[in-house]
Amino acid sequence: MIFKMKRFSIYIDGSNLYFSIKNKFNCKVDIEKFCKKLVENNNLIQINYYIAPVGESNPKLYSEQQKFLEKIKKIPRLKIIFGRLEKHKKDGKEFYVEKATDVNLALT
Repeated sequence: MIFKMKRFSIYIDGSNLYFSIKNKFNCKVDIEKFCKKLVENNNLIQINYYIAPVGESNPKLYSEQQKFLEKIKKIPRLKIIFGRLEKHKKDGKEFYVEKATDVNLALT
């Protein structure tokens, strides 16, 4: 019997993954190991990682995200696809909403 490897591409909504893991488990995930575990002994073709860049107006989050992005850029076959953050106001409070990430994910 001939074993034929299956080919996989992985699509990751970075913000959802990050906040789900942070809020549920309060830990970090090694994206490369996670993806290798998902495909096991099959052929990993591409990893698409969707995220909105944090602006420099929040130096702490910006620095953390830049370190993270530099780390995952080293993962073979990983492509980062950027959305954007839009500032909104409601009841006198400012907050950011991620835009275009879901659209990018759906169109890829």
